[in-house]
Amino acid sequence: MSTGLWLSRLRLNPRHADSARALRDAQALHALTMRCLPPDMGRAEANLLHHADLAAGMLMVQSTIRPQWPETPAFEAQAKEITAFMGSLGRGDTLRFAVRAVPMRRQSASLRDGTPMKEPGEHALRTDDERIFWLGDRLGAAGRLTGFPLISAEPDRVGYRKGDRFLHRPTLFEGAIEVLDEEALWGLATRGIGRAKAYGNGLLILARPPAR
Repeated sequence: MSTGLWLSRLRLNPRHADSARALRDAQALHALTMRCLPPDMGRAEANLLHHADLAAGMLMVQSTIRPQWPETPAFEAQAKEITAFMGSLGRGDTLRFAVRAVPMRRQSASLRDGTPMKEPGEHALRTDDERIFWLGDRLGAAGRLTGFPLISAEPDRVGYRKGDRFLHRPTLFEGAIEVLDEEALWGLATRGIGRAKAYGNGLLILARPPAR
C-alpha cells in the first residue's frame, strides 16, 4: 500500500442550516463532505467517499489523505486512520460488508446486425438476481460473495446542481465476502464501487465478523 486511508464519522446537527440542507439535498451533502479537503483538491484526487444514514443524521467519510475538518456547529467529526486494519486483511479472510451503490446496465444503440434497440443507454437493474450479479462482477479479483447478500432498494435521493434537479435510486447491499486478493481489495475499497460516488454511493464498509 502506497498511501494511507482515513475514516471519519460525523454527527450532523439537524438544527443547523448547512446540515439540514445536506440531509435533504445530495449535492449539499457532497459539498459538506468536501470541507475536509484542501480547497484546491478534488474528490477523485483524495478518493473521497461517503455513506450516509439520513434518518440518524450520521455520516461516514473515507479518504486517502488525512482529513482536516473545520470547527463548526453544523456537525461533530471524529477521524481515525484505518490503514493498519486494511493491511491486516489477507486472502481467505471472511468479512462483513455494506455498500450503497447504483447498479446499472448499458444497452447499446444497436445489435450486431445493425438492428436499432428501442431503449439504448443506461438502465437501472430491477431484480435482485441482476443486482447480485452486478455486485459480484464489480468485486472482481478482490473477493467473492459468500451467500446471498441482503438487498434493500432505497428511496430516490434528490439533489440540486446549478439549479437543476437530479435524482438517483440507490441500492444497499449487506452481507459477507471472502478476500481473494488483498491488493485488489485495497484498490476497490479506496476507489469505490459503481457510479454516483459524489452522492453517497460506492463506499465499501468492511468489518471482521464478531468473535465467537
